[in-house]
Amino acid sequence: MVLGFTGQWIDLIMLCVTIVSYSFLVNGRSAGQAEARGSIHGCRVARGAPSISHLFFADDSLLFFKANVQEAGVIKQCLIEYESMSGQAVNFHKSSVCFSRNTAETVRDEVASVLGVIQAPNFGKYLGLPSFIGKEKRAVFSYVEDKIKQRFSSWNKRLISQAGKEVLLKSVAQSMPTFSMSAFLLPASVCLSIERAMNRYWWGSGNEKGIHWKAWDRLCVPKKYRGLGFKDLRAFNLAMLGK
Repeated sequence: MVLGFTGQWIDLIMLCVTIVSYSFLVNGRSAGQAEARGSIHGCRVARGAPSISHLFFADDSLLFFKANVQEAGVIKQCLIEYESMSGQAVNFHKSSVCFSRNTAETVRDEVASVLGVIQAPNFGKYLGLPSFIGKEKRAVFSYVEDKIKQRFSSWNKRLISQAGKEVLLKSVAQSMPTFSMSAFLLPASVCLSIERAMNRYWWGSGNEKGIHWKAWDRLCVPKKYRGLGFKDLRAFNLAMLGK
């Protein structure tokens, strides 16, 4: 309603995403899944939320189950059955398994041995974004801050005019976190650190620090109001998520 869509159109879309169901047909008969039989238990993002046993995207697959030998064996058997029916083989050398922090080391070794895959040290990134966001959000999104600061260090080696700095800050530096900001709400401390780095680069000269004649929030004011039109990264992040 807020975006201008009529109630009839909203009801139609909700019908498409709330009543749909999927089933697998084997020799013309509907075959139940291991989760429906209670053989494996998926992951819940919140209390009362439906459990998620798998996520598929293109040629990548994520499987969720309890970290024990029994459910690992069920997952292994499901993959074997899939291979025999489809003719496609799973490459276990390119597969890995991750565990929560409270999983014992012995259990990790047993599950990895049953599946025949290696243990990944962390969840890593997927499509350039963190696959898992824990409590230490500042550490997770530090890569955004590090990339921008590395770019500043390369720019400091060249003599650039204020007009050139404005172009670099607006077209390059401020656009680098756009992809991450469109999917996640970055910690305010990360946004503040990036803005401080931009402010230092704007007022500095080469590798030397300069006097900050105006605060960054004053530089973010539009030019028609006597500012320079730089982005307020926190507000920009909220706008990207709202979009």
